[in-house]
Amino acid sequence: MKLDSAIVSLLGLDPDKTSVSSSGGVGMSSASTSKITTELPDGSEKQYFMKTGEGREAEIMFAGEHASLNAIHNAVPTLCPKSFGHGKLADVPGKSFLVSDFLELSGRFSSSKRSSGAMSLAQKLAKLHATPAPVPEGYEKPQFGFPASTCCGDTPQDNTYTSSWADFYANRRLRFIVNQSKKANGADQQLESLVEETCSKVIPRLIGDAYLNNGRGITPVVVHGDLWSGNASVGKLPGMTEPEDVVFDSSACYAHSEFELGIMKMFGGFGASFLKEYHEILPKTEPVKEYEDRVKFKVAAFSLRRTQLKVSLVLHQGYRGPGPIGRLAATNPEVEALDTLPLPPLDMVDGDDLAEVVHEVDGPVSGVGLPRIAPCAGKKSGQQLILHAASPTYTRVAPPTQRNTY
Repeated sequence: MKLDSAIVSLLGLDPDKTSVSSSGGVGMSSASTSKITTELPDGSEKQYFMKTGEGREAEIMFAGEHASLNAIHNAVPTLCPKSFGHGKLADVPGKSFLVSDFLELSGRFSSSKRSSGAMSLAQKLAKLHATPAPVPEGYEKPQFGFPASTCCGDTPQDNTYTSSWADFYANRRLRFIVNQSKKANGADQQLESLVEETCSKVIPRLIGDAYLNNGRGITPVVVHGDLWSGNASVGKLPGMTEPEDVVFDSSACYAHSEFELGIMKMFGGFGASFLKEYHEILPKTEPVKEYEDRVKFKVAAFSLRRTQLKVSLVLHQGYRGPGPIGRLAATNPEVEALDTLPLPPLDMVDGDDLAEVVHEVDGPVSGVGLPRIAPCAGKKSGQQLILHAASPTYTRVAPPTQRNTY
């Protein structure tokens, strides 16, 4: 496979001493991946990782991932690959590329597989979340947002800067996603009403700027943006002699650190010992008694994104029941009860998107009469989802073969 001249120019490679081979997997649904191997002037060998994709969607995605990887790498160099650049291929019209460090993976995330002298993933993530975001050009202090649009799956997100975390989460995530869903799928009055009440009543009370840290607010930090077990592993980056905990496929923004923890929780997290080690370095935000509520609440944006893609399981269980919103309503009479969003029938859910989702639901599930075990629609054969009756949870069984992202 011949290397495109745009990448030869970007990296300053000798095309006669460079080869390109498949890396054996895909990182995004619209991208293919390759490994670049080249001989340097001193005779040593160097490898790069390359993604390519078609259309404007891939161009936006790669620009966002380039900025994401480097924002994380600049704060904690051993946490993720460095990106060397992105752009349009010169020899293949309509295609774009992203080139980063090649990450030699040793397996899925496991503390037993990394070097005993290296920082753990919990330690690296705490260091990342303890590093203030840089001050954007034209501003006087760090902002919530990001200098590039990043993608959730293949869908661009609005990362326009704002000085308020509550405003960012309400307007750049929840309201933005609902507006995108309305354009793609048509109006949904119940969903729109629920999200609007959430933005106007719950967000100011739960994550309002005057409320967090006893009114001192929070400082924006870099978050990976899509951190779950499928985007974390053990491997070697250039310069490493032994495998370490690493992450990849980031969709970063400058946010509250708890935003990361909410996404992690949605997909099962990394265990209690991980969070214990993490919070020994980075204490929980005040008020600590509402920490669990805030973390659970941060799942809403990701769940809404699944609604936009017509594969959402549930936004949350409204204000009724034992969940974080229920406790908030119980202690704040001015917060009115909202309708609960039901879970969709399993045969209407696309198994390709659901294959990676484990979503816990607080309280009873209303009104859909789902079977406890049902096949999941989609291209992947043999998938089933179990709806646990006692504590309703969608659980994947007989999962498809693990993707090889790198």
